[in-house]
Amino acid sequence: MQRGVSRGEINWPVLGGRMGEIMKNVIVKKLLVLVTAGTLAFGMAACGQDGEGSSQSSDTSESSTQESDAAQDSGSASDEQGGDSSESTSEDLGGEESTAPTEDQQGGWSQEMEDLKSAVVEALGENYWPNMPLDAEILEATFGVTSEMYDDFMGEMPMISNNVDTLLIIKAKEGQVDAVEEALTSYRDARLENLMEYPMNVGKVQACRIEKVGNYVLYVLLGGDTMTVMDEEGDEAVLSYCMEVNDQVIEIISQKLEQ
Repeated sequence: MQRGVSRGEINWPVLGGRMGEIMKNVIVKKLLVLVTAGTLAFGMAACGQDGEGSSQSSDTSESSTQESDAAQDSGSASDEQGGDSSESTSEDLGGEESTAPTEDQQGGWSQEMEDLKSAVVEALGENYWPNMPLDAEILEATFGVTSEMYDDFMGEMPMISNNVDTLLIIKAKEGQVDAVEEALTSYRDARLENLMEYPMNVGKVQACRIEKVGNYVLYVLLGGDTMTVMDEEGDEAVLSYCMEVNDQVIEIISQKLEQ
């Protein structure tokens, strides 16, 4: 006969089975709660990092944009200043009268000398062959005329050595006219004594003229193209032709100086 359960006794097997189920459910629920809480915490942490990254990216982007705008503003200001400077320079240059020699004054002659030369060129046209300006050093080394002898001068001879055409106009200092004439005469005489010229130049050199006009001394050895004259009429005709040309030039310069 099965013994009954008295008051105060506990059915441990039954209670233990029920308690095991209860404890199992509690543990499972706690685990679920912990897992859920961990998942939420991880998600919140990730969102926080994303937010900070986005904020930093946004701040960096704004900073870059501000720097770019500042650079553009600076560039624009520099361009405006450069433009103002360029315009100012152009205005300054435009407001000043240019002192560079013109095409007709490349020799650097004074206006008086340039006018005298221009009158000769106008008369002779293409037969005016001198095209290389002479400076003071060449004038002294070649012709023996020093800077102490004159106030002003112009001088040109051909750039090509097989031509001899030369024009000198020298404005002598007070009391130096004869000294200039003597220097030029010495040069001409030495050349005639050692006459080693091309055939077409012999008559030119022999026809050379040195003339005093007031306090000016002229050295004129011109003629241009003499080949046609030499071929058709001979050497003597070249001499006569060049003498006529030189006389014409001296007359032109004399008239200009008298004006």
